[in-house]
Amino acid sequence: MSDPLIVTSYFLNETPCLIFGLGPFPALGMAGTGIAVVTTTALTAFVLACYLVLGRSIVLLGSARLRWTLFADILRVGAVASIMTLQTNLTVVLTTALVGAAAGPSAIAGYGTGARLEYLLVPLVFGLGAPLVALVGTNIGAGRNARALRAALTGGAFAFVLTEAVGLAAATCPQAWLGLFGDEPTMVVAGTAYLHSVGPA
Repeated sequence: MSDPLIVTSYFLNETPCLIFGLGPFPALGMAGTGIAVVTTTALTAFVLACYLVLGRSIVLLGSARLRWTLFADILRVGAVASIMTLQTNLTVVLTTALVGAAAGPSAIAGYGTGARLEYLLVPLVFGLGAPLVALVGTNIGAGRNARALRAALTGGAFAFVLTEAVGLAAATCPQAWLGLFGDEPTMVVAGTAYLHSVGPA
């Protein structure tokens, strides 16, 4: 994290400096959110490209012939995950459009606030899923399929308990979450309806 570009990228992305105007950064409102995401992504890509070009990575740039068998192996594992991510984001976009058409901007704010809590659960599950991949893969590689299944089921149970606890808390006390973002009545009604329906699921 000593690279100034990485530090700048982290600061832009992890603080509301471009939204509210902190320090030398201008207050750009909601536009600051988009600018921060684009800027941090570009800076991160630039730093990673520098590491590759300068040979500091174990991965070296070079030409190689594309082989369909390797793509097939990757897609057999990654295609389902890609489709799930696309489906989740597309569902949120379409639902946002429907909510906006039916009830206006305040309802979009309520729905969006509720959906944001749902998105925040994804890193929580990934935090469990990443080590589970290693545990399950290692045990399958060692021929210990029963232990791999037990690890997968245990990890899945932990993920369920953690996310269900958050969902039930949000469904029971939606104002605790929605109140962090506003108190406009239409927003609160829409957000409450969303969390009551989606939270337990």
